[in-house]
Amino acid sequence: MKLFGKPKPKQDTQETIGKLKLTLDMLEKRQTFLQDKVEKEQEKAKVFVSQKRKREALLCLKKRNSYQNEVTKLQGSFETLNSQITALENAKMNMEILSSMRDGARSLKELHGHLTIDKVDDVIEEIQEQMEIHEEISNAISQPLGGQVEDEEELLRELAEYEQEELDAQLLNIKAPSRELPQEIQLNFPATSKTVPKLSKEEEEIRALEESLAM
Repeated sequence: MKLFGKPKPKQDTQETIGKLKLTLDMLEKRQTFLQDKVEKEQEKAKVFVSQKRKREALLCLKKRNSYQNEVTKLQGSFETLNSQITALENAKMNMEILSSMRDGARSLKELHGHLTIDKVDDVIEEIQEQMEIHEEISNAISQPLGGQVEDEEELLRELAEYEQEELDAQLLNIKAPSRELPQEIQLNFPATSKTVPKLSKEEEEIRALEESLAM
């Protein structure tokens, strides 16, 4: 049994933030209005002072201070509400992040519930088996047929005969090397001079004496 009536319905965080922002807007308008009052009372006090109306000037300054005190109080309330809004927005963001993380963990758990280590091993083993079958099929397809092997061996023998004929033809066309020295390396000996050197008078007398003795 509820002693204090029905419980209040749970209020949405976004709705609360919206109300706080409306209150902030109202405070801001009220603060602007009072600040305008402060400035006007101060200007009126200056006019009264210039007119030597001291009592009226003093009254205006009292009103100015009253408005200023209210502006200060509103500023404090404004800052408090603004801090509450920031805290609520951060808390709401944290809750959304936590909710997303919880949903992600739940989805992972559901996915892993359908998978076991044995199932994964079976899948990997089946993949390996299929790869081996594929390799065997590829090797079988790439093997040449029996007739093709014999044809290739015959072509290789024919090719070897052509190569031997070409080698024999090259050997027959080779000429014997010349025994003459190439023109570039022929030796050029200096020619002997046929001019008889001229003898002195004494050498001529000795030669004449030798010839007379030989006769």
